Amino acid sequence: MAGRLQACVHPRRAMRGAVGMPVRIAARTSMEVRMGVARGVIVGSRQRQVLAFLMKLHSQYRSMQAFTANPVQPTMERSTRQRVAIRAAIDQAQRPLSPQEVLAASQAEVAGLGLATVYRNLKLLVEAGEITQVTLPGDSARYEPAQQAHHHHFQCTRCQRVFDVHHCPGDMAQLAPAGFRVERHELTLYGCCAECAPPATAARRGKPLGVVVRAG
Repeated sequence: MAGRLQACVHPRRAMRGAVGMPVRIAARTSMEVRMGVARGVIVGSRQRQVLAFLMKLHSQYRSMQAFTANPVQPTMERSTRQRVAIRAAIDQAQRPLSPQEVLAASQAEVAGLGLATVYRNLKLLVEAGEITQVTLPGDSARYEPAQQAHHHHFQCTRCQRVFDVHHCPGDMAQLAPAGFRVERHELTLYGCCAECAPPATAARRGKPLGVVVRAG
C-alpha cells in the first residue's frame, strides 16, 4: 500500500491530476490518507499538504457529483410550473389581466410566487407569441391570450378591471380627416361593470358611456 500511496501523493502527479478530473486519485486518497497517517507512513510536510489538497478536491468532486446528477431539472420544473400557472390564469380569466391580477390568480397553484417572477414570465410569454399586451390610454399594460379575433375593451372606472368587448362599430375611415387613411383602430369604453354598478343604474338602458377611439 505504501508504494501505491507514494504514487498517489507525488506532487507532480497530483498536480497533473488536479488539472483534469482526479477521480481515481482522489477516491483512493480519501481512504488511504487516513490509513497512512494512522500508521505513520506519511511523514513529509509536503506530502501532507498535497494529500490535504487532494482530500479537499475529492470532497468538492463528490459534492459536484451530487449536483450534476440532475442540475437543471428542479429549476426547469419550477419555471415550467410557474409559467403554466400564469398562462392558465390568463386563459381562464377571459379578460385582460394586470400583473398583480395574474399574481393573485396564479398563487393558488404555485405557492410563494412573486411579482418579479410574474413579470419575467409575462415577458417570455409575450416573446413566444402566446399572450399579447393590452395597453389602455394612461394605464399600465395588461395581458390576454394572443390570436384572438378583433375586439375592443371596456374599463370599469370603479374597480379598474378591463373586459373584452366582442363588438365593433365597423369602418372608422369616415371619422378620419380628409386625405387620411385608417389602417387599424382600437376602441375603449369606460363606465361601470355589472358588479360595480348600483342596482338602479344597472337596470337603466341607454345611458351614455365614456368612449375613447384610437386610430393608427
